[in-house]
Amino acid sequence: MLCDRRRHRARPETAADTELGDVTYQEVDGETRINSAILESVSGAQYEVSGVGPHVAADQRERLLEPFLTHCQGGLGILCGSLQRDLPQDLFADVVRRIHAAGGLAVIDSHDEPLRHAIDAGPFLIKPNRYELEVLAGQSLPRQSDVVREARRLLECGVGKVCVSMGAEGALLVTASGVLKGDAPSVPVVSTVGAGDSMVAGLAGRIAQGASDEDALREGMACSAATVMQPGTELFDQKTVDRLRDKVRVTPLSV
Repeated sequence: MLCDRRRHRARPETAADTELGDVTYQEVDGETRINSAILESVSGAQYEVSGVGPHVAADQRERLLEPFLTHCQGGLGILCGSLQRDLPQDLFADVVRRIHAAGGLAVIDSHDEPLRHAIDAGPFLIKPNRYELEVLAGQSLPRQSDVVREARRLLECGVGKVCVSMGAEGALLVTASGVLKGDAPSVPVVSTVGAGDSMVAGLAGRIAQGASDEDALREGMACSAATVMQPGTELFDQKTVDRLRDKVRVTPLSV
C-alpha cells in the first residue's frame, strides 16, 4: 500500500490493518490518490473519476514487491487496477513471471496495455469485463459465442482461465475443460463500484481453498451481487453472500 508521507499515518494504517491484518506500507512523495464515483439520482447513471497516483521509484516498488512475492509462494498473487503513468506498462507481466518463479499463481484484473502485456506472461487467471475484452480483441463482441471465441484465443496465448464479467448478463468462465455460465439472482442495484473486484475476491478465495471451477464462479457471482446492493463504495458482507450463494445458477455451455 502506498501512503503519502506528508499525512498522518495512523488513520489509513489503522483502517487497513483492521480489515486485512497483514499490510505492507511504502511511503512515497506526493498525494495518495482519491477515486470518486458519482451517482445520478434521477437516471441512476454512474460516473467514475479516477485520480492520478504519485510517482513510485524503482527501489520503492521493490520494497513493496518483495513481501508480496514471499506471500505468493504456493498461493495466489492478485494484481488489480491501473498503473501510475510513469510506471512501465509491462510491470504486471514482470510480476506475473516472478510470482510463477516463486511457486505461486498470478491473477490479473486490469485493462488496456498492462493487461495485454500480462497476458504474454501466461497468468493463471484473468478477469476482464466484456468491454475490456473487446478492447483487447479490437472489435465488438455482441454475442456470447463471440466472447467465448475471444476467451479461447487467450487460452491459446497461455492464459490458464478467463472469467469475463458481463453485468446483468452474468459471467463466463472459460478454461481448457470447457465453458461455464454464471447467472446471479435478481437483486436491487444500488452501486456497481467494486463489483468486479468482489468477483475476483470470490473466485480467488475459493480457488485458493481448492474448490471446483463451478464453485469458484458461484462464489464470485455471489460476492459481486452482494456488492451491487451496497451504497457508494461499500463492499459485500458475508451474511448476504451466504444468502445469495445457492441462488446463483452455474451451467456448462456447449459453445
